[in-house]
Amino acid sequence: MHFITMNKYIYAILVLLCFGCQHPEKQRVDNVMPLTIKNNKRSFKDFLIKFSSDSAYQINHVSIPIELRCNGYDFEGEDTTYIIGNKDWDNINLFDTIIDGQKVSTIIDESKNMATMRGEECGILVHYMFKKSNGTWILHKIIDSTN
Repeated sequence: MHFITMNKYIYAILVLLCFGCQHPEKQRVDNVMPLTIKNNKRSFKDFLIKFSSDSAYQINHVSIPIELRCNGYDFEGEDTTYIIGNKDWDNINLFDTIIDGQKVSTIIDESKNMATMRGEECGILVHYMFKKSNGTWILHKIIDSTN
């Protein structure tokens, strides 16, 4: 009798283990996007997830001072360039879905090392340009074409 009860517990544990565990390549971070780690190297998407979620990591992966170019931002449609220093840097989350009350999405272009935030029903359009340096990505320019 004791043996049958023990088998039921072992069976229940095995079922839980099978359904409760996921393959590491299919894990999700904050339900945003799957991780794809190959050959112990992070993908650009994985880097952006960490960049967006860890403020200390982010500031270490931004080329300070950084150029922020605003295309046609002033009332005369002139381009304006700002240089942002360390004390003026605000952390950014590239996976925010709402900015200034507007719905946005992020498009990742791995071939250009670029993340673009685009408004769905508004004029938000911001390109975050990264370059590879010493084996990791560094944010080196922001181009804001919001209208």
